[in-house]
Parts: sequence; C-alpha cells; structure tokens
Amino acid sequence: CKWEGVSCKNGFVNKLTLEANGLDGNIPTDVGMLSNLRYLYLAANKIHGSIPTEIGMMESLEILELNLNAFDGTIPTEVGMIKRLNYLSIYDNTLHGTIPTEVGMMSNLDFVSLSSNSLHGIVPTEIGTMKNLKQLHISENNLNGTIPTEIGMMESLHFLFLQENKLHGTLPTEIGMMGNLSWLLLYNNSISGAIPTEIGMMKSINLLLLEINTISGTIPTE
Repeated sequence: CKWEGVSCKNGFVNKLTLEANGLDGNIPTDVGMLSNLRYLYLAANKIHGSIPTEIGMMESLEILELNLNAFDGTIPTEVGMIKRLNYLSIYDNTLHGTIPTEVGMMSNLDFVSLSSNSLHGIVPTEIGTMKNLKQLHISENNLNGTIPTEIGMMESLHFLFLQENKLHGTLPTEIGMMGNLSWLLLYNNSISGAIPTEIGMMKSINLLLLEINTISGTIPTE
C-alpha cells in the first residue's frame, strides 16, 4: 500500500482515491475481488466501457464515485447487491437503459446522482423505500412516464432534481408528504395539470422550479 491514492487497513486495500488522474481504459472485472474496499473514487478520468457486474461483489463498499467519465452501457443491476453503499455518483457519463429497480431498494443510500446520462424509462416506484435518501439527482436524461406517487414516502429527502427529462402527467399530491424537502426542480418536462395545494403547505421548501411545462390553473394560495 505504498502507491499514491491507495490506502490500506489491516493489510487490505480499503480506499482508492484516483480521481482526476487521467486514467483511461476499462475497470477490470477483478475489481470484484476487493471485498474490503470501502471507498472507490474514480471521478473525472477518461474511463470508458461498461461498469462491470462484478462491482456487486464489493460487499464493504460505502462510497462509489464514477462521475465525469465516459462509461457507456447500462447501470448493472448488481449494484443493488452492495448493501452498505450510501453514496452513489455516476453523473455525466454516456450510460443508457433504465434505472434498475434494485437501486430503488438500496435502503442505506443517502446520496444518488445519475444526472447527465441518456437513461430512459420510468422513475422506479421502488424509490419509495429509500427512507434514508437525502439527495436524488436524475436530471438531464430521457426519463419518461409519470412521477410515482411513492415519492411521497421519501421522508428524509432534501433535494429532488428531475429537471430536463420527458416526464409527463400531473404532479402527485403525495409530494406534500415530503416534510424535509428543500429543493424541488422539475423544469423542462411535459408535466400538466394544476399545482397541488399540498405543495403550498410544504414549510421546508426553499426552491421550486416548474417552468417549461404545461401546468395550468392558478397558483395555490397556500
């Protein structure tokens, strides 16, 4: 463990800090053998190819930063096997496919950023089980469908970024149940209907952006 960016504990590698190192190529499948690794920082490099499914074998991983690279392919469902993961950042790549339902069932996550990719499909209803999540960033993709009503169950959420997608339908009244929500960004979608009065009663909201939609009706007096 004498290499730069490599940290060890009790003889095992537990941290790789290699962001902004000009790394190129793919992540080797052998990464799954790092069963004691807790922190993997690979952001801001030139890594490409797919995210290996073997990443699901990294049972001790708590932080996974792969943002600002050139990953393509899909988000492997095996990510959902990393039960200790609390920080998942894969924004600004060229990933496509859907958001795996397995990600929505990762109850330890408190930060997720999948923004600025080419993800499509719906926002999985399973996100309602993410009771500890504080930030969800899935903006600037091609997500469609409606905003799931289960979103109201995310009681710890502070920041919700859904802007610049292709979401449609109405704003669910269940958003009003999110008592800790501070920022709600939904601009540049195809959301229609009226603004629910429940949003007007959210005392924690500091920033609400709904422009470039087809919302109708009046602004709630609440």
